[in-house]
Order: sequence, then structure tokens, then C-alpha cells
Amino acid sequence: MKNELQEVIKSIGKEYESAISQDSTYLLEVDLASKAEKLGYGAIRDKYRGATAFAPLKDSAPGMKVMFDGRGFSRHAQFDSGMIVPEHIAKEAGLPHKAYIPHESMIRIIG
Repeated sequence: MKNELQEVIKSIGKEYESAISQDSTYLLEVDLASKAEKLGYGAIRDKYRGATAFAPLKDSAPGMKVMFDGRGFSRHAQFDSGMIVPEHIAKEAGLPHKAYIPHESMIRIIG
């Protein structure tokens, strides 16, 4: 499972690579279960249902935007690619990561 989770996270990072700015206030939601299913990793789809990765984008993107308090992201981790996930998912993935330091005010892009 760990290898499949790594592949899902790497795939998301690659998909948004040119749009990522590691210290952005714009966070695009990416559903891990949906991405796993699209990549053919149905075995991990159920385990990560409801889990979300975030791509910190250089600029805004289409979708519903919600401003929120960044302190809610205090238990998240950031990979070298810039992708952000909850800390426990980063540990499960086994990829190099660091603690994510959120901005005070952030914008979540849904959709």
C-alpha cells in the first residue's frame, strides 16, 4: 500500500508541478481516493476516502473559494514537490517531508 500511496502523491505533485508555489496562500484541494482510483489503485481508494491533498498554487484557479484560518493546517506536512497532506498521511507515504507552516489567512479552492 505504501508504494501505491507514494505513486498517488508523486502523480499529484507532477500534475501541478508548474503551477505550485510552496509558500502560496491558494490551496487547491485534490481528493486522494479519486486520484488513486484514476491511477488504478482501487485497493487504497477506500482507506483514503475523504482524505485531501493540497497543491499550493502560484495564482488562483477556477472553483469555489473559501477563506479560512491557516492554523487548521498546523498538523500537515509538505513534500519536496510542494504538495501538502495531513501529517499521518505523509508518514504513511514514507516520502521526505517537513512540517507545513501555514499562513495566518488562506484560500481553499474546491473543485
